[in-house]
Amino acid sequence: MHKIAMWTSLLAVALATACASSKSMVTGKSRPSLRPRDVILYTNAPPQFETVGTVVSRAAGHGQSSVNAAMNELRQRAGRVGANGVILDHPENNGAVFVSGFLDRHTRASGKAIFVPVASNNATVPVTKP
Repeated sequence: MHKIAMWTSLLAVALATACASSKSMVTGKSRPSLRPRDVILYTNAPPQFETVGTVVSRAAGHGQSSVNAAMNELRQRAGRVGANGVILDHPENNGAVFVSGFLDRHTRASGKAIFVPVASNNATVPVTKP
């Protein structure tokens, strides 16, 4: 009985302290990597863009720090595949979705990784600039 309680506690601590994670799937043309600060998050699609793929990130917790971590991880993953923008899947929440489970509370962000030509990039209003 003591071992079960110990393992349950260790599992809960591991889940609570988990770092941000992400994944991506390239469906279009991959480009050279960009820095996360060069990736812009959009709530609406810019007038011209090319789809690079999809990106998903998650970070432990439900506070503002977990939202920031999830968005930073989203930018990082998009930049790795050469996207300079992400059209957020849930613009009504500025891209963040809070998920709660039995042993899991995390913030999830996802979107379409895109490449926006520089001239078109200035014509839209992004949700955030890095």
